[in-house]
Amino acid sequence: DLCFSNIMYQEYNMKLRLIDPRGGDLKSCFISPYYDLAKLSHSLLGGYDHIVKNITDIYFDEKMQASLNLDYLQINHKIYFDSFLGRLNYQKILVDLVQITLFTSMLPLHTENEKKVTMLSLRACELLEAFQDEENK
Repeated sequence: DLCFSNIMYQEYNMKLRLIDPRGGDLKSCFISPYYDLAKLSHSLLGGYDHIVKNITDIYFDEKMQASLNLDYLQINHKIYFDSFLGRLNYQKILVDLVQITLFTSMLPLHTENEKKVTMLSLRACELLEAFQDEENK
């Protein structure tokens, strides 16, 4: 479950530790690397952590179209992440599709807060629209 909340970094020795409080044991499960890459993208590029920690909000334009304010997500992170995927020989299209499904799969896990569910749904729609736009180019 490779998301920011499951990564610990020790600055003094520059080590990363991957944790998962709800994780399984490696002998009994196999998860595609695309899932882990999509989870990482989910945090890095998707804004998932900002949504569940209520650091972002829903905004409406003059036509009352809803969107999330994720301006703080860095464009250079996307460039580096896409380059990283290319070097590993993973297909960006599959990572993007899995990331979109991750946002919808998180809906039942956040039903305690209607706003979070709305923002997760909205983000899935935004990512799907961006994906479709990119595919139509």
